[in-house]
Amino acid sequence: MTKVIFEDNHIHSTYSDGRNTLAEIFEYNYYHDKLDLTITDHVDKNTNWFKKYVRQIKNLRKKYRDFSVKIGCEVKIIDENGELNTTHEILKMAETVVGSVHHFPNIKSLSANELIRKEYELTKILAANDQIDILGHPFSMAKRFFNADPPLEYVKDVYNTCVNNGIKFEYNKKNSTPNVKRLVYQEMARGHFKNFSFGSDMHDDLNELGSSAFDIAPTINVLVTGAGAGVGQSIIKAVRLSRLKTRLIAVDSSHLSAGLYRADAAHLVPLASEKKYIKKIIEISKKEKINIIFPGTDVELKALALNK
Repeated sequence: MTKVIFEDNHIHSTYSDGRNTLAEIFEYNYYHDKLDLTITDHVDKNTNWFKKYVRQIKNLRKKYRDFSVKIGCEVKIIDENGELNTTHEILKMAETVVGSVHHFPNIKSLSANELIRKEYELTKILAANDQIDILGHPFSMAKRFFNADPPLEYVKDVYNTCVNNGIKFEYNKKNSTPNVKRLVYQEMARGHFKNFSFGSDMHDDLNELGSSAFDIAPTINVLVTGAGAGVGQSIIKAVRLSRLKTRLIAVDSSHLSAGLYRADAAHLVPLASEKKYIKKIIEISKKEKINIIFPGTDVELKALALNK
């Protein structure tokens, strides 16, 4: 199964153009998925609040110890010389720097092909800049202005430049083009997950936290036994509420069990006390390619534990 790091390394607060305060971001994450985060507000050469921003994140870290939060910033490339639109002082204080291509001269007057080519050139320069740690939303300008998809060879070239320079290539659910997503899927399937960073580019909706990591994660095939029991039905409800992509398979000894009708697939099985029970569970697990089994009754828990 493809390995994914559930994190969000691209988040904006009210310090730049986000709607939520740092305290609100920390609190939301605490009561939801407790992801490891990097808060990456936009900075430029005139930013005068970064020291205060650093102090506040450090203070909030002391209050919320169940997850890590890095002090980051997002900075754009200015020109073909690779200059970043920020100060050396900010780069030194930041624990993670996201480098991005945003607007560039005459961007609104370019054709789709001209914009893609220009963005490719700037993005490749940025991917070789040792002052950044993450290449933010690559080729997002092509998507934003023309909903265009850069050639796969451009995407691969930028990705390889990142890898060669120790810079993580960002997967961003809402800003990634089809070819960017295609490359990410291909490389993740090869086990190269450490070459990527997952960022939502969250500005307004706190529910977006972690969305990119959850989006790229593979579907998990979940088997719930005792689908008619109270515990079994509670497990089914919890699985349905999860942000993970799941395919739910429910089993029970009775066709009247309510949980069977809330699943993506359902099977009847013998009682856990019968000899054929384990054989049937193994048969279903192989057929449905089950990744994880949740026993929904105490008697099935014992039977499965004795035959694991």
